[in-house]
Amino acid sequence: MLPKPGTYYFPWEISDGQVPEGSTLRTFGRLYLYDMAHSRVTLTAPQKPDQCQLLVCTKLVEPFKAHVNFLYMVLGELERIEGGALVLKARLLTCVEGMDLSLLEKAILEQRLHLQKRQQPIGDASTLQAPPPAPQPLPSDSLHLEPESREQEPLPQTLDCPESPPKLAIGAHACNPSAGEGEARGGGV
Repeated sequence: MLPKPGTYYFPWEISDGQVPEGSTLRTFGRLYLYDMAHSRVTLTAPQKPDQCQLLVCTKLVEPFKAHVNFLYMVLGELERIEGGALVLKARLLTCVEGMDLSLLEKAILEQRLHLQKRQQPIGDASTLQAPPPAPQPLPSDSLHLEPESREQEPLPQTLDCPESPPKLAIGAHACNPSAGEGEARGGGV
């Protein structure tokens, strides 16, 4: 079974505890600290680096070249470690330095709005129309398979066509009709 694709969350939503434990999520942040001995990265929110920090486990994505203060995007599962802290266990950790963050934030908000609209019910069960009744069977005496009148015009046995196009020999080509003449007469290449 494939893992879930992950829902986008802002880093401050994760650090504020708005995301339930065990969720598959995507987020982003600037790499603040890389602890290679414990396979952990600390990401900070670009707008609030002193207030919002996110701990990311990198065991599944190592080795990777860490660039401090570069922007990274993470896909993974949110888990609780000993001590009660939340850590994002990364399945994917990608450097996205140069990405337009304001455009990314706008896209995340638009995606949420779209998903909310899709999940709203279209109509209440009481306002839905009843399905049409099932068709009634025909009486057995109304079924006859004979034509209505026996005085129908017969179909023509031959079709009168103007001159038919000349037939090409087997193996002839549309670009070179004479190519197949030798093969049709028994000669060949």
